[in-house]
Amino acid sequence: MTQALRKHPKEVKSEEDMKKKWVFVQRKLQPDVVQNLISGFKRKPAAKGKRSKKRKKNRSQYGCTVSRDDATATNGSDVADTSTAKVKLPPLVVKNAHLNDLIADLASLGVKAEFKLGRVGTKVLLRTKAECDLVVAHLRTTKVEFFTHDIPGEKPFKVVIRGLPNFDPKLIEAEIKNRYKLAPTTVFRMTRRDENVKRYLDCLFLVHFQKGTVTLNALKAIRSINSIIVRWEPYRGGRHDVT
Repeated sequence: MTQALRKHPKEVKSEEDMKKKWVFVQRKLQPDVVQNLISGFKRKPAAKGKRSKKRKKNRSQYGCTVSRDDATATNGSDVADTSTAKVKLPPLVVKNAHLNDLIADLASLGVKAEFKLGRVGTKVLLRTKAECDLVVAHLRTTKVEFFTHDIPGEKPFKVVIRGLPNFDPKLIEAEIKNRYKLAPTTVFRMTRRDENVKRYLDCLFLVHFQKGTVTLNALKAIRSINSIIVRWEPYRGGRHDVT
């Protein structure tokens, strides 16, 4: 036999070996096996009383596990009222008041406050809005000069009136309410920084309205206050004196 006709011993297969292999394949390829091969392997159904998938656990946004009872409780009436959450109040800056007198006055009102000395004045730190309103009313009654900032979420709509002489702010507030049927919450006289150096013909008044009750265009339609022509402008920041 020539070398070209030679084959590897493993490649030589007898007729008996081929028959044995064919019988083995026929036994393996039973009808149900062939059907599974055609339609795809079917997933075995889960046994009764058992679930194929694990039950997912409720997880909070912080990654901790929450049971169903706890999740129901957080959506029910056991949740604390968020409206009672504490709001950080801006300090009251009191000018030209002796610290000992200020501490004694607030103690007589039953207010527990903290104090911090500053260049402009003494900062009064309060805990609740009720205490803040009480102290503000007391300072206005005793005519103590102070200023503060707006409480977050309660900022009013602020406008400035130009062209008026040194009127009493209460007269301006009454004119706006009675004649123009608007409801300003407060009216302040503003102090210019160079008021002591320069001589101005008019004074500036800051008017607060509850947000959403009036617009700047509606106020610009008001031509005069107490028969004096005025000009309305948006408030651009800065401090005003409160006496």
